[in-house]
Amino acid sequence: MIKANRIKYLAFFLAFNCQANDDPFKITELVNMTLTELLELEVITPSRVKQRLIDSPANITVVTQAMMRQRGYKNLVEVLQDLPGFDFATFEDGGGEYPNHALNRGIGGGPGNPKLLVLVDGIAQNHISFNWSQLLGEEQIYQDLDRIEVIQGPVSAVYGANAFSGIIHFITQRRVKTNKLTSTVWIGEDNTRAVSAFSQTKIDNIHINGAFKLYQTDGDMGLGRPDPAGYFQNNLYSQNTTADFDNNGQYRAGSENPFAGQLLNEGFNTNKDNWSLRANINYFSPSKDENATGLTRASAGLFIWNKKEGLGSYVPGFEYQATNHSFKVHHSAQMFSFDADYRIKPDLMSTTNVWYRQNRQLPQTGFQYSYRYPQLVKSYHSLNTLWGVEQQLKWKLGNTDMFQLGLRFVSSDKMDQVVSLGQFQDGHDPVTTSSWSGATSLTDPQLGVSERVQVYNPKEQALYATYDGQLSESLSYSAGVRVDHSDDYGSTTNPRVGFIYKVPNELFTHWNLKFLYGEAFREPSVFELTDEFRGNSQLVPEEIKTYEMISQFNWQSEQPDLIESLTLNASVFYSDMQNLITLAQSTQSESGSVYANTNEAKVRGFTLALDAQLTSQLSIYTNYQFTQGNQNDQWQAVEHTARNKWNIGFNWLTLDDKLNINLRSNIVGSRKVPLSNGYYTNYAPGYEKTNLTLSWNDLKWGSLRLSPQVVVKNVFDESYAGVGRQDGRSNASEYDPLNNPNPEGFVPGYHPQPGRTVLFNLRFEF
Repeated sequence: MIKANRIKYLAFFLAFNCQANDDPFKITELVNMTLTELLELEVITPSRVKQRLIDSPANITVVTQAMMRQRGYKNLVEVLQDLPGFDFATFEDGGGEYPNHALNRGIGGGPGNPKLLVLVDGIAQNHISFNWSQLLGEEQIYQDLDRIEVIQGPVSAVYGANAFSGIIHFITQRRVKTNKLTSTVWIGEDNTRAVSAFSQTKIDNIHINGAFKLYQTDGDMGLGRPDPAGYFQNNLYSQNTTADFDNNGQYRAGSENPFAGQLLNEGFNTNKDNWSLRANINYFSPSKDENATGLTRASAGLFIWNKKEGLGSYVPGFEYQATNHSFKVHHSAQMFSFDADYRIKPDLMSTTNVWYRQNRQLPQTGFQYSYRYPQLVKSYHSLNTLWGVEQQLKWKLGNTDMFQLGLRFVSSDKMDQVVSLGQFQDGHDPVTTSSWSGATSLTDPQLGVSERVQVYNPKEQALYATYDGQLSESLSYSAGVRVDHSDDYGSTTNPRVGFIYKVPNELFTHWNLKFLYGEAFREPSVFELTDEFRGNSQLVPEEIKTYEMISQFNWQSEQPDLIESLTLNASVFYSDMQNLITLAQSTQSESGSVYANTNEAKVRGFTLALDAQLTSQLSIYTNYQFTQGNQNDQWQAVEHTARNKWNIGFNWLTLDDKLNINLRSNIVGSRKVPLSNGYYTNYAPGYEKTNLTLSWNDLKWGSLRLSPQVVVKNVFDESYAGVGRQDGRSNASEYDPLNNPNPEGFVPGYHPQPGRTVLFNLRFEF
């Protein structure tokens, strides 16, 4: 599967990582931090108050900036693949028109996985109208991040809608230790190039951070990837079109295809052209007294990104012109925020948050069919805005207890997708001059018909309270409840409770048992309510209840011999879901399916995770996830999910701490497919994928320290594919350019993934 010229790139790529001596994120930071210290890191996502990781009432994993650098992570999909419980239908290509097709603990899998909540500095980043979880790709900036906090399990008691299966929380750097400007350059195969810059400036008590990223690649166009069924190769245009318009705009059906007899180009569009900008300006009180009253912190920030990407293996190449420039998604987003902490009394803190968000689906989002309207582009656009304000009061009661009360108001404008056929539309108004529905009308199809879609203006309110306390030296607890009300879905109440027991013992540094219960909901999106093929206006919110028990051990050697320290996490979970929104087969829909609420679904599983620091230079990790779902009163594998997934890796600092070697493998078992899948029967085969990152630390060049880094993804050139998203019902063998140019279904049974790729990094600091 590897291209013949890929080896030659190794001779020409060069990368350096140049940094000043005070770089707080040098490659040895994680190695020098013990596993015990990692468990004692402060996290904020579980309860919105600072807590030690090991004491937080959640199943939480922290990915530090040092880990991101060690492993060469460029996007969130790469991060989550190394964590237990996450499965993906697509990896390098994104999710077509949608940001991704991911699952967490067997939950998700729909367009954009709206059941996963994504935050940046506490503000939701999911699509305003469609609920899609965003920022899984190259539109996110990593250079300015402090850490990523990943919670698995429902958190609606604290965060409201869409915190259904878990939370991904990107936390940026705010405090500035020293003024600096750092830039990073990536180069790689398929004309991949990227640059990012991160600036930090401190003026008295004002801390300013700014970051920029540009990522571009031609991509491999899907060539050389596994495609045994022939979804993307050796396909002819249909002999006749099922529908078309002539040069005078007159409708015609069954006319000769202007490309009849020609081969469709092999592969699919994988190019990317993304840019992002993020900045914040912060005031921190100069007072050293932690109990001093008055304004302690104020921050203003912005985050803007723009994404233009090919749709990848989103749909089969025999029904769509999958290599055309028009086969792409073009989305953008803006966020402006302000937040401040004011200490009213030594034990009473007020936090105010105000934010504005915008999501745009630009008119260049679209594609061309091969069997109908082959010379016209079907395109989409929408504009969605949201503003919100949230007020929190936090009381510290004694030395251990904390009570928090929050009130939240949100107002949004949610637009249906505007679907056009023909020329791209100007602007982002909820109107088109060339309506798709007008062009496909069953009674009088016409090109150039105007149409206006509806814009919804729902208001949302929420009231929540949490209490974190300690019953004894060994037993602490956390309780919370949140009431949400929306003009869209009415009211919902979600509680949570957790107990953390510190097991008295003389062997372990830490041994905690956590007993957790939480509920969450996910509102139906405008997309699910009104989609042109699959929409259902009668949908109600999804609900989930999850029970979980976690055991965390940490052992620190007093006299290091074979092992310096060891951490073992084990968890068992059970989730009961009601009213899940899924695709149900329907003969009334052109797509063959429609969104519907199912009655009930259950998922259970367990996770084992081991981290070991063998020496100060060598560490290893492994984690394992087992997942099952209940269907027809029988426990079995969950669709689109591996029943067994195992990750393993090691990090070795050698050659006088100059060379860092990081090797990681994802061992994914067979994945269950829907009965409708058009290629696999029952299960898709598993795969083993290995990634390697080599970093050279502290190579001096004049007054600079240089650190070359090379990232090799899929080292052993594994041939693998993701399970076909959603129903995956398209069957390539049913395509016949003469007699059946539009077989049932429009989702391929699998998504081919790339082979070995090599990237190099250039990082330097002024």
